[in-house]
Amino acid sequence: MLDYINQAVQLRLAALAKYINADQLQHLDRTLEPEWRALCERAERLIGDGAPPHGAAARRLARDWQNLVDRWVRHDAALREKLLAAYGVT
Repeated sequence: MLDYINQAVQLRLAALAKYINADQLQHLDRTLEPEWRALCERAERLIGDGAPPHGAAARRLARDWQNLVDRWVRHDAALREKLLAAYGVT
């Protein structure tokens, strides 16, 4: 199991390395993991409840996601754009 997880982590890091360098990777705020998990749980609940994608709850979720991304990159606009590109978000 640990080998599987390590392979997944290495693949993710290799993919990110195409967009950001090691210094930029170190700049990311790693303390936000609990907030990322909570945001994902909220998204799963909305989907499970059949909430409309353009409804108020979905818009709040999207706004909170944007804010969390900004905090993750420590409000570095250039790094934010690189990460969004890495994840295919436009």
